[in-house]
Amino acid sequence: MKSRLSKVSRSCAVTLALLATISAAPPAAASLTPSEQAQLRAFVAGGQIQNAPRVRAMAGRTDLTPEEAAQALKDAMAQVPFDDAHVAFVRDVLFGGASAGARPVLVPAVTRALVTRADSVLSKFAGDLDQNPKALDELARIYRFFDAEIAGAGQPKADAHDPQMGIPPASYDECVKALAQHIEQNPRWLKGDVQIPATVVRVRGQLQLAVVRMMNDTLTRRVDAADRLGLTGARRKFLLETGALLIDSGRGDDGRVLRARGLVDRLGLARPQVGLVSAFVFGDDAPRLSARAAVLGVKTPLEGSGAAAPWPFSEEVEPGPADAPTQELARDLGLLAARRALETRPDLRPVAERDLKATAGVPYGKPEGDGTEAGLAAALQLLLTDAPRAMDLAFVRFLANKPESAAVMSDALGVLATFVTPDPDKKTLAITLGKPKGVDGTLAPVELTNVRLAPSGAVTGFTVDGRAWTLARDTGPVTAIRRDTIPLNMSFLGQARVPTLEATSWTVPGLVLARMHGTPKAGLAPGPKVRMVGAGELGYDAIATLAPADNVVVEGDLTVTGQPGGIALRAAGNKDGFRGAALMITPWPSPRIALVLREEDGFESFLAAPRDLSEVGTVHLRLSVKGTKVEAKVGDTVLRGTIPLSFARGDVALFARKGAILDVSGFRVSRQ
Repeated sequence: MKSRLSKVSRSCAVTLALLATISAAPPAAASLTPSEQAQLRAFVAGGQIQNAPRVRAMAGRTDLTPEEAAQALKDAMAQVPFDDAHVAFVRDVLFGGASAGARPVLVPAVTRALVTRADSVLSKFAGDLDQNPKALDELARIYRFFDAEIAGAGQPKADAHDPQMGIPPASYDECVKALAQHIEQNPRWLKGDVQIPATVVRVRGQLQLAVVRMMNDTLTRRVDAADRLGLTGARRKFLLETGALLIDSGRGDDGRVLRARGLVDRLGLARPQVGLVSAFVFGDDAPRLSARAAVLGVKTPLEGSGAAAPWPFSEEVEPGPADAPTQELARDLGLLAARRALETRPDLRPVAERDLKATAGVPYGKPEGDGTEAGLAAALQLLLTDAPRAMDLAFVRFLANKPESAAVMSDALGVLATFVTPDPDKKTLAITLGKPKGVDGTLAPVELTNVRLAPSGAVTGFTVDGRAWTLARDTGPVTAIRRDTIPLNMSFLGQARVPTLEATSWTVPGLVLARMHGTPKAGLAPGPKVRMVGAGELGYDAIATLAPADNVVVEGDLTVTGQPGGIALRAAGNKDGFRGAALMITPWPSPRIALVLREEDGFESFLAAPRDLSEVGTVHLRLSVKGTKVEAKVGDTVLRGTIPLSFARGDVALFARKGAILDVSGFRVSRQ
């Protein structure tokens, strides 16, 4: 027994010694030799396409672990600038020749190697990356490679990768992990909720797009992507709920993000079933980013530029708030929507082309560029940001015998109808537009229900605010507009200014105005509303209504723009306009309110000291005369004066220099 135990002990000892020897020895061919590593570094540094197969063979060896393959490429690529030549070289390493079998290892290894190169660049310029264009260009090139060449390899469909490319989901998971670690190690420039300089926006944005596109198509894809990117607050919700990225400097607050989100939701261009937009970039109208779908660039930063937004409407409607980022995003979304809709509904294109050509002299909105899509985009900008004014503009032009804008509005609504699905129960269409909710660009929804379409796809009817509107047309112009079967009239339009024309008199129930001097253009509407445009070359144009007595009171809300104009009492026409006691408003260049006396020979004198103002907008006025006493109340300003006995009688006149526009709402003349 003792001899047997001794033999067993000796055998175990020999076995243990052999195992120890084996474990201590380096694994045969399990890593590149120093000579091979040197060769690999030389091939990568040279970046010559003919050496790509050699790099592929060395780094894609089946006896290397993924970590060893990645480390070999990291050592080779960390100090080599990733220029255009190396883009082509690395692309060939991954996808050239007989590379398919090595891709499961090579793709994560190349990703980690390029991440190491990006880490090196960020470390070198940790304090002033935004001031180094070459470093920014190289980082953008690396991140673009991730998106276009790796995540977008082959012909992927929707959010899924192309399975024919031989890159398994596990490899993509490894790539995403490497990119997420890269963001965590460089939060100052790359984390999604950090404020960065404008010059770095496209770099971070390209990395964000690459991460989202690299994700495998799973139920938690958006949540996982938001986590990897470090997105928080409204930007996180934007990605989770629209599927698109909002890319900016991080300075726009959550309110701004929510406003952008409202526009995106209304068109639905980022929805998976539409899939037209991958990202919205603010602060750069030509971001040049690689992505699965379109990247919309908005010139104005999301936080705004500090400058007033260009007013997209004409002076035919009352002014309102306009926010530059919101306006630009609406136009850009409209352009994309128009392109897609005209592809989907080819019958709409010839109709829209004809309608837009008809509005060439007086466009509906302010198109940026020529072409049908640009014209429809300008119309959609109006409808998406201020639908009540947009409709009133089209309708007031129709009343002025200019039906073309109503036709363009009908076509633009048809574009939006392309992206909505009929209610499954009622079988009706609904379109959501927008209107200002405040002065900061916030929009409230405007719902159009029971939307009806012509065979071309243009909208011919809808219900809004409980009122049913009908636009009579087929493929031609709009020939009639009705609200609840009643023909269109000015009383339906709350935001429109009265259309003007040159005439000798203008009438609405309860008010008649007649030309007193010059060649004025004027218009009347129930309310009553009065609009007058000065067009004469000499003196003042003037229109007048008979005074009900010598002592009268005139009230209304008055706006004067362009050149001087106002309202006169005890007025009579003369060779250069009128004589009488006048409240005169000078809106520019030195805004002023004055109470003046104009005599027969045109001589003017102040009845009271004039008041200089910083600006003159819409003012409520009460102008009265009793005997020889005249009083003007303009807002909080009161002016009083005394007129000669010779000015005992006369009419009530509105007057304007050439270029002046007067608008009076609630115009009333009564006895005193």
